[in-house]
Amino acid sequence: MNKISIYILFLIIALTGCTDIGYDKYTYLVSWDKNVDLEVNSYGGGYVVYYAKGKCIDINKCNYVEVPYNGGQSTPTQATITIKRKEDETGKDIYSVAVAAYHTIGDERVYSKPSNVVNITIE
Repeated sequence: MNKISIYILFLIIALTGCTDIGYDKYTYLVSWDKNVDLEVNSYGGGYVVYYAKGKCIDINKCNYVEVPYNGGQSTPTQATITIKRKEDETGKDIYSVAVAAYHTIGDERVYSKPSNVVNITIE
């Protein structure tokens, strides 16, 4: 699989309809370069966007958003992530984001190595 480069397309730092009392929600649109492998851009393929608090990510323990292939020429290359932060938290928090591509062989998913980590700072 090809290397994936990610970037934060733009940040939406507005609070979004907080349903969890005591938390602020920060929404970010994450975008990345397309993986050209046919397996990623066909049924059973897609991307996973991993995100976690801190400067590194353990992909087995973090939050994630799946971006599956849904038809058309290629799998979408952007996803929205939402980070919740307690209203009374102060100071800076750093969150890390990485993307991996995947395809399916039989009943098993095969994942690419995750992209380089991009850090988001919430103040």
